[in-house]
Amino acid sequence: VTSDYRLFGGSAFTATLEQPFYGNKSLSLGFRFIYTDFFWQTWALFETFDRNIFYPQLLVGFIF
Repeated sequence: VTSDYRLFGGSAFTATLEQPFYGNKSLSLGFRFIYTDFFWQTWALFETFDRNIFYPQLLVGFIF
């Protein structure tokens, strides 16, 4: 039996810009860099390999 305890499972960095769009509405654009031990959104319980994964995310939002 082995124990591999880690305090942190990964890290993320997000950069977001918010700009006036038209009227009282705003548009936000962002980019997120994620470096994590597992893809926690779909396979957090039973991962089959022990390696870190890097994946980017594009963020787009409208504020009404």
